[in-house]
Amino acid sequence: MDQPAPTIGRIVTYRTLRGLDCAALVIGTPDSEHPTPPADGHLHLHIFYPRDSPPDYITDEGVPQAPGGELAPGTWRWPERV
Repeated sequence: MDQPAPTIGRIVTYRTLRGLDCAALVIGTPDSEHPTPPADGHLHLHIFYPRDSPPDYITDEGVPQAPGGELAPGTWRWPERV
């Protein structure tokens, strides 16, 4: 099944450099009017960490999509459907 094109306001899964999977809000796409749009396949994300894992959130720009949908540290993918 083809995945939709990411748009501002969508939620994706982000894997931190420590291997923690977090929800992330898309705040910039290659097609957005962001002052510095990311490259194709990359997104600007507002990443939400769990309560017990400071900081509460960070903003990361130019985050690459996980190759083949397999999360690696510092990448994003669409959330799994249950």
